Amino acid sequence: MSYRSGRLRKNCPVFQRIAYGIVLNICKALLVSYPKLEQVVFCPSTKRFYSLDIYIPALRIAIELDGIQHRKNVSYDNRRDNALLSDFGIFVIRFWNKEVKDKAFEKTISEVLNEQAKKKRPKPLKRCVLCHPNPMSID
Repeated sequence: MSYRSGRLRKNCPVFQRIAYGIVLNICKALLVSYPKLEQVVFCPSTKRFYSLDIYIPALRIAIELDGIQHRKNVSYDNRRDNALLSDFGIFVIRFWNKEVKDKAFEKTISEVLNEQAKKKRPKPLKRCVLCHPNPMSID
C-alpha cells in the first residue's frame, strides 16, 4: 500500500465513508474478505495508476462513487474500467455520490455481492501485482 493510499483513506469523502460502512456490513454477512478503501492499482495495458474507492478482493469487485466532475470524464472512466477488467478481472460498479444515501444503493450492492458470492470465487490478486508499495518508483 502506498503512502498516498493511507492519506486518502484518512481524508476520504463522506459519501465514501457511508458506502464503505454499507459494503462492510454486507461483506461481513456474506463471510467474504473485508473491502478496502482507496486501493491503488497499476494497469499494465494503460501504464497508469488508478485509485479504487472501494475494492473487495475476494469478489474482484470495485465500487466507484462519482461526483459531478465525472460527467465530463465518461470516456476516461470507461477506458479505466475496461483496463481493470481486462488486466485483472476486476468488475467496476459505479454510483453517483447522491445515490449512496438512497435505500436503492444498499439493495443494489447487496444483490450484486450476494450473486457474486454464490459464484465460484476467483483467487484474490496478490498484493505485489495489484499495488506496488511505492508507485512513483515504477517505470
